[in-house]
Amino acid sequence: MSAWLFAFLLQASPNLVPEGFIYLRTTAETCMRRLKSRARGEETGIELQYLQTLHDKHETWLCPQGFANHSGHAQNNTAACNLPDLIKGHVLYLNNDRVSALKNIPALVLDYNDDIDLEADVQAKERFRAMVETFVDCISETQDLETIHGSDKHLPSFARLRQWSDWYAAHD
Repeated sequence: MSAWLFAFLLQASPNLVPEGFIYLRTTAETCMRRLKSRARGEETGIELQYLQTLHDKHETWLCPQGFANHSGHAQNNTAACNLPDLIKGHVLYLNNDRVSALKNIPALVLDYNDDIDLEADVQAKERFRAMVETFVDCISETQDLETIHGSDKHLPSFARLRQWSDWYAAHD
């Protein structure tokens, strides 16, 4: 989405500002292998170059200094010092000059390449679930503190994600 369109949407509806992002980071080659293994009709014809372009755009947006340096970038945000150890090395804070509403929005970056098979590796699946849950809890706690301290930001809650997480845990 272009910056001007996102800015217009935020102006029309300020509650559209996301509380955070979860970025399942993978290579274009891994995405292509997964597309081929799924063999979905609607995914035929997607080319590797298209996936690479999407990957590059996400990297530029979510990891502008590169993934290796993201934890140092996260420490520039005061909320970073309060991150639980489980996610501390996986969270960065966006610094998007084109869309001011996206400044300091946290992003949980999870590497999700070929060596991880969530269908077969129950421990990896549980680790990802715990990291997402911890991230959501951390954002919720931050919002609660902002409310207590009188912040005028009004953000939607992660309640639906929490309900999904609870349902998933009960049906797993």
